[in-house]
Amino acid sequence: MLIKRHTPPDQRKFKRHNLFYYLDVYDHTTHQFIGHLVDLSSEGAMLISKNFIALGTRIDLRAVLALGSRDQQEFDIQVEVVRSNRDANADYNNIGLYFTDMNAQKKAIIEYLIENIGF
Repeated sequence: MLIKRHTPPDQRKFKRHNLFYYLDVYDHTTHQFIGHLVDLSSEGAMLISKNFIALGTRIDLRAVLALGSRDQQEFDIQVEVVRSNRDANADYNNIGLYFTDMNAQKKAIIEYLIENIGF
Protein backbone atom coordinates (compact mmCIF):
# COMPACT_ATOMS: atom_id res chain seq x y z
CA MET A 1 0.00 0.00 0.00
CA LEU A 2 1.32 3.41 -0.96
CA ILE A 3 1.17 6.05 1.77
CA LYS A 4 1.00 9.61 0.59
CA ARG A 5 2.77 12.05 2.89
CA HIS A 6 1.72 15.64 3.12
CA THR A 7 4.57 18.01 2.31
CA PRO A 8 3.96 21.51 3.64
CA PRO A 9 4.24 24.29 1.06
CA ASP A 10 7.43 26.33 0.97
CA GLN A 11 6.77 29.46 3.01
CA ARG A 12 9.39 31.51 1.17
CA LYS A 13 8.23 34.35 -1.03
CA PHE A 14 11.54 34.64 -2.89
CA LYS A 15 13.48 31.97 -4.77
CA ARG A 16 16.65 30.76 -3.08
CA HIS A 17 19.78 30.44 -5.19
CA ASN A 18 22.51 27.99 -4.22
CA LEU A 19 26.00 29.38 -4.63
CA PHE A 20 28.84 27.90 -6.68
CA TYR A 21 31.28 29.50 -4.22
CA TYR A 22 30.48 29.67 -0.55
CA LEU A 23 31.04 33.10 0.95
CA ASP A 24 33.05 33.24 4.17
CA VAL A 25 31.10 35.12 6.82
CA TYR A 26 32.48 37.03 9.80
CA ASP A 27 30.97 39.01 12.64
CA HIS A 28 31.69 42.57 11.48
CA THR A 29 32.16 43.80 15.06
CA THR A 30 34.40 41.03 16.48
CA HIS A 31 35.93 39.82 13.17
CA GLN A 32 35.23 36.25 14.35
CA PHE A 33 34.63 33.68 11.60
CA ILE A 34 31.01 32.49 11.73
CA GLY A 35 30.60 30.16 8.75
CA HIS A 36 29.71 30.07 5.05
CA LEU A 37 26.78 31.47 3.08
CA VAL A 38 25.54 28.63 0.89
CA ASP A 39 22.46 30.19 -0.68
CA LEU A 40 20.94 33.63 -1.21
CA SER A 41 17.63 35.23 -1.99
CA SER A 42 16.73 38.88 -2.24
CA GLU A 43 15.47 38.75 1.37
CA GLY A 44 17.86 36.42 3.18
CA ALA A 45 20.44 33.68 3.13
CA MET A 46 21.37 30.28 4.51
CA LEU A 47 24.47 30.08 6.64
CA ILE A 48 26.27 26.84 7.50
CA SER A 49 28.14 27.16 10.79
CA LYS A 50 29.84 24.98 13.38
CA ASN A 51 28.31 27.31 15.97
CA PHE A 52 24.71 27.26 17.09
CA ILE A 53 23.11 30.71 16.81
CA ALA A 54 19.81 31.25 18.62
CA LEU A 55 16.63 32.41 16.91
CA GLY A 56 16.17 36.16 17.02
CA THR A 57 19.90 36.89 17.25
CA ARG A 58 20.88 39.99 15.27
CA ILE A 59 24.34 40.10 13.73
CA ASP A 60 26.29 42.61 11.67
CA LEU A 61 27.83 40.31 9.05
CA ARG A 62 30.71 40.77 6.68
CA ALA A 63 30.52 38.35 3.75
CA VAL A 64 33.76 37.78 1.82
CA LEU A 65 34.16 36.40 -1.69
CA ALA A 66 37.79 35.53 -2.36
CA LEU A 67 38.14 35.65 -6.13
CA GLY A 68 41.85 34.94 -6.21
CA SER A 69 44.94 35.23 -4.09
CA ARG A 70 44.75 39.05 -4.14
CA ASP A 71 41.23 39.81 -5.33
CA GLN A 72 38.64 39.87 -2.58
CA GLN A 73 35.15 41.39 -2.45
CA GLU A 74 33.33 42.12 0.81
CA PHE A 75 29.94 43.43 1.81
CA ASP A 76 28.37 44.18 5.16
CA ILE A 77 24.77 43.51 6.05
CA GLN A 78 22.69 43.22 9.20
CA VAL A 79 20.74 40.00 9.67
CA GLU A 80 18.37 38.33 12.07
CA VAL A 81 18.42 34.57 12.67
CA VAL A 82 15.00 33.20 11.67
CA ARG A 83 15.84 29.49 11.61
CA SER A 84 18.46 27.44 13.39
CA ASN A 85 18.79 23.66 13.32
CA ARG A 86 21.32 20.86 12.90
CA ASP A 87 22.59 20.03 9.45
CA ALA A 88 22.58 16.45 8.12
CA ASN A 89 26.27 16.58 9.06
CA ALA A 90 25.94 16.85 12.86
CA ASP A 91 29.09 18.99 13.07
CA TYR A 92 27.23 21.89 11.42
CA ASN A 93 24.12 24.02 11.89
CA ASN A 94 21.83 25.45 9.24
CA ILE A 95 21.14 29.07 10.10
CA GLY A 96 18.40 30.91 8.18
CA LEU A 97 19.05 34.64 7.96
CA TYR A 98 16.75 37.55 7.16
CA PHE A 99 18.34 40.78 5.88
CA THR A 100 17.19 43.57 8.21
CA ASP A 101 18.90 46.62 6.69
CA MET A 102 18.35 46.13 2.97
CA ASN A 103 18.82 49.18 0.75
CA ALA A 104 19.26 49.71 -3.00
CA GLN A 105 23.04 49.29 -2.89
CA LYS A 106 22.91 46.07 -0.88
CA LYS A 107 20.10 44.72 -3.05
CA ALA A 108 22.26 45.36 -6.15
CA ILE A 109 25.15 43.44 -4.53
CA ILE A 110 22.87 40.49 -3.67
CA GLU A 111 21.47 40.45 -7.23
CA TYR A 112 25.00 40.58 -8.65
CA LEU A 113 26.06 37.63 -6.49
CA ILE A 114 22.97 35.63 -7.46
CA GLU A 115 23.57 36.29 -11.17
CA ASN A 116 27.29 35.52 -11.07
CA ILE A 117 27.78 32.74 -8.51
CA GLY A 118 24.27 31.43 -8.02
CA PHE A 119 22.41 28.61 -9.74
